[in-house]
Amino acid sequence: MPACLRTRVSVQALAAVALVEPLVKDLEPVVEDYFAFFSSSIDEIKSTDACSLTPIIEDLRRLREQMLLARVKVQQLADAIEATTSDRQLKEFARRVLAIFFCTRHASGGKASRSTTYIDFLEHLPPDSVRRSQGDLVDAARQTKDEIAHAWLQVSQTYGALRLDSVK
Repeated sequence: MPACLRTRVSVQALAAVALVEPLVKDLEPVVEDYFAFFSSSIDEIKSTDACSLTPIIEDLRRLREQMLLARVKVQQLADAIEATTSDRQLKEFARRVLAIFFCTRHASGGKASRSTTYIDFLEHLPPDSVRRSQGDLVDAARQTKDEIAHAWLQVSQTYGALRLDSVK
């Protein structure tokens, strides 16, 4: 490969890392917050004897609100990268970041926020079925946590590939 082409590839890879690295640093605490959000939900649901999930839903809403600014910042950065780059690997990275926040499993014709979908699920559960449904509620939270973990691993893998490309 000619030296000028290698230099251009290296500059391009370094630019990609310069875009991605701040996003990864901002994303990490958000992922940790999401894990805490769903872990808290699991713990509260397991320990409730009540027929109403209102206190749990209020706690989850409070946690979600606390995460709002960090979530929005990361989502906007990922959206901007996806919208402005023609680099396939950067676009994939941005899509994988957004997959942490959104799922298509419950969405009709698009994507839905994981935490909003879960809270909506809890809200619409008839009060007389809370005790019978505890296992299903815990399973739903665990499944969502697993999906977030999988999305985080994909982000990490793509980030690693971008970093390796910058040192070639």
